[in-house]
This record gives sequence, C-alpha cells and structure tokens, in this order.
Amino acid sequence: MRPIYRTAHGGQCRAHPSIMRIDVHGHIGELPGRPAPTGEDLAEYVKAVGVERLLVSNLDAAGNGGPDCEEADANHALLERCRGVAHLVPLYWCRVGRSDSHPYALAGALALEPFAGAVFAPGTSGISPDDRIMEPYLTALERAGRPAFFLTSREPPGRPQPVYVAARRHPGIPFVMCNAATDTHWHEALEVMRRSREQHGAQLYLATGQASPDDVHATVAAVGAEHIVFGSDALRFGADHAPRIQRFLSELAAKLSADAFGRVVSGNARRILRMPLPAPAPRPAAAPVGG
Repeated sequence: MRPIYRTAHGGQCRAHPSIMRIDVHGHIGELPGRPAPTGEDLAEYVKAVGVERLLVSNLDAAGNGGPDCEEADANHALLERCRGVAHLVPLYWCRVGRSDSHPYALAGALALEPFAGAVFAPGTSGISPDDRIMEPYLTALERAGRPAFFLTSREPPGRPQPVYVAARRHPGIPFVMCNAATDTHWHEALEVMRRSREQHGAQLYLATGQASPDDVHATVAAVGAEHIVFGSDALRFGADHAPRIQRFLSELAAKLSADAFGRVVSGNARRILRMPLPAPAPRPAAAPVGG
C-alpha cells in the first residue's frame, strides 16, 4: 500500500508524496464565470497537492469576454504577480494577429525576463498553429530554448492536428497541448501523439488537463509515459480544485507504475523546462555497532 499524506483540505492522496510535482497549466486573471484566483488561493493549491512549480499565464490577455488587456500589460502584470513567489513560473501569453503583439516583443521578453515559455490560444486568436504568421514566434522560442504551450479546442483552428504540423516544422521546440481533455478532440490529440512517436519528427506533449485517470492510463499504454505531462488548469474549479486534483492523482498513481507516474507528474516537465532533478533524500545514519 502506498503511503498516505493528508493535505491542507483534510483529504488523503495516495500519490507518491515524495515526488514534487510540476503543474504546467495554471492561470491568473479571469474569464466570465471564472473569478481570478488570489495569491493565497494558488499557494493553498500547490501546498495541498504537493506542487513544486506551477506554470501560469494571464487570462486577462485572452480577449475572450474578460478584461482583454494588451499583451505587454498582461505579461507585465504576470511578472509582478510571480516576482518573489518561488512556486509560480510565468509563461508569456501571445496575442498573435493582434496589433499589440509582435514576435520581437516575445524574443525580448524571453531574453530579459524569467518566462519559461509562451502560451498560444488559436481558438481565441483565430490563427492556426501551422499558419506562417506563427513562424517568427516559434523561431523566437526555438532560439531561446523554450517550449510552446497551445490551448487546443474542438473547432479549427485550435485542433491538435495543426499543432502537430507546426511541431514537425520546429523539432527543436517542445510543443505542449493543453485543454484536449475538455472536449471531443482528446482522441485526435492521442492520434497525433502516436504519429509523432512513430515518425520521431516532433517534440509533442499532451497535458492531462481535465482528463480522467482512465484517459491518462490508456494514453500511457498507447504512446508511453515519456510525452505526457501533468497540467490541471489551475484553478478552473475554484475552491474545489485542490480536492479534485488530489483524487485524480491518487487514482492515477494506483493505475500507473511508479516510474510512469513520476515521469507524468514531474520528470517530463523537468526535461521540457530544463530543470535539474531534485537531490535525493539523505539516507538515515547507520546505528552505531555495539553501542
């Protein structure tokens, strides 16, 4: 039986508590019906679920019924929110196709600020990931050695197939598909993952999003654990987010091998982000002989 640890919410999570997790999908800012999480909300979530790093972008740049801040302002606000907070890692939100967005701004931000990568929302921007207008943005990421995160969607241009096409053009960049589990295109995402694995022409990753433990288990069985990453869309479910993710991780840990679980919740993201592995816990000192 795996050890149990109790969380700040009083729940129990049978999910390898010694593994510090990396959640690649979180947000600040707000959308209609989705209040902006406070710093305290995010801190409570990462503590409850055992998250070492939470990657966040600013929904106020989404232009999807929320505040619709300009790209530079939204990303500056994100930096200020993350500054001095060890568990938050900023991702640059790109509003491709808008007058306030430019690939040179992304390149400068990646060079001068601690952005770990960039987020693209094709369903909001109307720009397909494989459109040529995306090329200078992806080139900036490639030169900086940073990953690209795509919020996929059911309708074009946000489906997984164009993400795969773009990933094949830029094999030096990890491409992470988020949100696929929220809709009917999870199976399309799985299919392009299969092709990517067979053809070895892209660094394509699939985030767990709102996938069920059974979905993730089936995906690991189909394509392996090496290109699946933990991403919860924090804090999509508000106060219920941490308990839901605790249950998800407990059930997932019961379905996967210890090695596969470690890759999904930590190891793969560390490779994408070029983060060092945590130091192993020291062994207890041996008892003195004959004492």
